[in-house]
Amino acid sequence: MHIMFLLSSLEPTGPGFVVRSLADEMIKHHSVTVSYLFDTDGEKLAFSDDVKVLPIHARAGKTSSQQRQALTQFIEDERVDVIFSHTLKADLLNTRLKPKRQVFKLSTSHNNPFEDYLSGYGKLKGTILALLQMWAFRHLDFVVTLNPALEKLHRKFVGKKKVATILNGVEPIQTTDIEPENLFGVVATFNHRKHQVAIAKAQHQVEGAPIVFWGDGPDRKQVEQQAEGLTATFPGFTTDKSRIFSSFKMLISASESEGMPLSVLEAISAGKPLILSDIPAHRFIGEFLPQGAVQFFETEAGLADSMRYWQQHPEAITQLKPKIEASFDQYFTAEKMSDSYLKLIENHL
Repeated sequence: MHIMFLLSSLEPTGPGFVVRSLADEMIKHHSVTVSYLFDTDGEKLAFSDDVKVLPIHARAGKTSSQQRQALTQFIEDERVDVIFSHTLKADLLNTRLKPKRQVFKLSTSHNNPFEDYLSGYGKLKGTILALLQMWAFRHLDFVVTLNPALEKLHRKFVGKKKVATILNGVEPIQTTDIEPENLFGVVATFNHRKHQVAIAKAQHQVEGAPIVFWGDGPDRKQVEQQAEGLTATFPGFTTDKSRIFSSFKMLISASESEGMPLSVLEAISAGKPLILSDIPAHRFIGEFLPQGAVQFFETEAGLADSMRYWQQHPEAITQLKPKIEASFDQYFTAEKMSDSYLKLIENHL
């Protein structure tokens, strides 16, 4: 079987990391091509040597008829069986490819389009983009969502028989044996949807608990200002996952909307307890974890209470580590994610 992934770019974002994990697993048994529309500045995803990487060189993210014809010819010549797109521009391209050979067109919806696009682009443009995304999904053969709440939403637009939930999976993070300097860690792009400002505000109510904020983004300066007077560090963005997850003992996420966040799964792989905002995606992940491994909060006061609890019970972090790692091995590995997708594909070919 030949599987072609379509991406907007090789930028190291959540969807890109998912594609890399899937490609690196699927190449063990199948042919895999990763095609992407355009290049971006900065670091790019790297794949296993056997994975073929095919740039399209689309201008401003828009493909010409000649580029689509060339890609279609590649699909026919290389006998591609599955076109698996991720993100809106790639999904739209997927709908426009019309090879003569029969292919299974698949996509993963990594979030709630009506929350994510409206948050990033405003009410009018965000609604248009969300509806466009649902239109693209409807014109593909199948769409995978990441939690039951998203599955229920997408079924309304795409159709009940064309949507299912598959758990995200990640490669386990290898951390150092050195005691982390920080009790808490935050790993996310700095924007208002991630609510790092609220985390910094809650931290002011918890004395003597160091915290590290990983990432970059438009709200970083605002969070740094809010964190003045705290034992807080801001190392910036890196793809060195070992460095990130070796720097703190437990993860905090205050996000208002998610599909199945990779940073949470990576923390689980490293055996770290969690303090998570009370949203459907986080609740769904919590269903697979041992008792006591995660605390949910709805307010800044609730977040501060959870932070105080873990500050006062550091022994629980050590006790929970092997149980959390066992849950990761059972549910959230990249191999299990790949196996679930392959089973879905095989059932539809």
